[in-house]
Amino acid sequence: MENKKEIPVWKKEKVNELKKLFDEYSIIGIVDVTGLPTLQLQRMKQQLKGKINLVMTRKRLIRLALEGSDKESLIQYLKNMPALLFSNESAFKLYKILKKSKSSAPARAGQIANKDIVIPAGPTSFPPGPIIGEFGKIGIITSVENGKVTVTKDKVLVRDGGVISNDIADVLSKLGIEPMEVGLNLMVVYEKGEILTKDILDVDEDKYIDDIRSCSRDSLSLALYIGYANKETINLLIKKAFLDAKSIAFSKEILSDLNLKDLLFKAEKQSEALMNKMS
Repeated sequence: MENKKEIPVWKKEKVNELKKLFDEYSIIGIVDVTGLPTLQLQRMKQQLKGKINLVMTRKRLIRLALEGSDKESLIQYLKNMPALLFSNESAFKLYKILKKSKSSAPARAGQIANKDIVIPAGPTSFPPGPIIGEFGKIGIITSVENGKVTVTKDKVLVRDGGVISNDIADVLSKLGIEPMEVGLNLMVVYEKGEILTKDILDVDEDKYIDDIRSCSRDSLSLALYIGYANKETINLLIKKAFLDAKSIAFSKEILSDLNLKDLLFKAEKQSEALMNKMS
């Protein structure tokens, strides 16, 4: 019988080390470090020291550590060049920290786009010439206005996850567009049994706050409309009831100490109008 190949000791130790880290940290994330220069990676690790523990090892060993654990569902996110990130920060705060640490960079042929790369409609600095053909080759529709080449319609050159071709990289360079984000690209986070992907973690805080304010205004308006009393609406409901009662009393000419002056003023105006009509 043929003996199975013995797994090297260092591999077993690395898998056990990862499993131990799974238990030590509340947050386990997978980051994509594809295309991230070594020097910048080291700088980021130093910058984020104390907030994250970044572990880079072979994809196969990460898979072995995850298999059979409650975090096994993370395996599907082991794509490109993955690394494991461990932290005790909140998942959303962690994503925000990593996003702020990114910087823009030119696109190179063969790179994977980490977001949609769009050429917006508008004028360029190029005079008519070969550039029109270069634009047309990658699907950018142009015209000539005021002696300059103008992009007439927004064009998505590469979708998120697509490969950047040499022609596209060349045009982006000529336009001075740096569409790549260089940094730790957090793909997914495991926190308290939940899988949070980057589209969930990437929260527009300003929009989120505006949405909360809008919901608050709408709920207050609805509560006032249906007469629902609580600590936020009770004073407004009492004021509304008071004004409604006063309006009804005035329209029906019901005398009270609150509308006596208004009714006398109304009677005076009606009397003046009658006198004017009779004269």
